[in-house]
Parts: sequence; structure tokens; C-alpha cells
Amino acid sequence: MKKDKYNLYYLTPFKNSHFYDQFEWAEETIQRESQYVFNSDFKVFEPREIYEYVKGIDIRGNERVIGKCVILDVSGKFESKVLVCPIYPKTTGDNKFGINIGKIYGLSTEDEYIAALSEIKFISKRSFKVNTKTVSEAKNLCLLPSCSYLTILESYKKIIESIIRKVTDVSLNIYQNPQILSA
Repeated sequence: MKKDKYNLYYLTPFKNSHFYDQFEWAEETIQRESQYVFNSDFKVFEPREIYEYVKGIDIRGNERVIGKCVILDVSGKFESKVLVCPIYPKTTGDNKFGINIGKIYGLSTEDEYIAALSEIKFISKRSFKVNTKTVSEAKNLCLLPSCSYLTILESYKKIIESIIRKVTDVSLNIYQNPQILSA
């Protein structure tokens, strides 16, 4: 850093500093240390990709329940979680809250799918260890069409907006009518 006549500090140009060396050191350290945390699974997940993931263990506790999900947001190689929206075939997911996103031609040419908006969540990258494959070996089954992806995002945004509106309305009522709290 250099100091100018107005007592302001500024960074020197990148090439003339040791920042590049520090950047490389930080990258190497993160990779080395995160191997213990993430089991060397530095996979990058992209929006619209569809994967199988482990939803949980069955009632007997010895079998994994496998589901399918759409990746909603980019998850970088050092992030341990991924934002997903589970999807179900319409024939088996009739009791799921969500939207019909139609046929997904890479999964099935006959089944229509439901995006379970109420189940949108962050899951661990380790959940993608399916059938003895590591996370880095997980392959996306196919890509969700852009129109279906945008429909999921827009619908989820509307749900969040309505929740915010209701919370704001309740907060305003409590602020304007403090006797509500004393009742």
C-alpha cells in the first residue's frame, strides 16, 4: 500500500505486489484443508442440472431413499451445500405441493414431473454420493428446460413475497395496536 499526500491509502497495482503469491497460497491452502472437510469433492453444480441424491434412510434404516432434484443456483467448488428443488413424477407425487413442469426428456418420455416448491432447500454435497459414486463422479442426468426452470424460480419468488407481505402486515398491526400483545 502507498500513501498519497491526502493521507489516503491505496493498493499498489497487482503485478507490483505480492498479492498474486498470496492468492495462490490461499487457493492451495483451501484445497489442502478442505479435503478433510469435504472429502475432496470439489464439484461445481450449475443451475438447471438434474441429479439423483440421497433423500434419507428408509424406515428399516438400511436402505437409502433416492430422489431427483433440480439445481437452482450455482454452488462453487468450495461450498458444502447446494440449493435444490426436488422433483417427482406426477404419477407418484400427487400429494406433493408444487407446479407441473411437464415432461423432462432425459429422464422419461412419458412421465410429467412436479417441482415440489415446499421442499426447496439447501442440501449437503455429500447427498450426491449415490450408488457408491463420489460427489465428483456424480453426473447430471439432463438439463431442465429454461422455461420450466424460470417457472420454478418465479413461483418460488411469489411464495417468498407473500410470506414477507404477511410478516410485514402482522408487524405493522402489532406496532400500531400494541394491545394485541397484551391479549
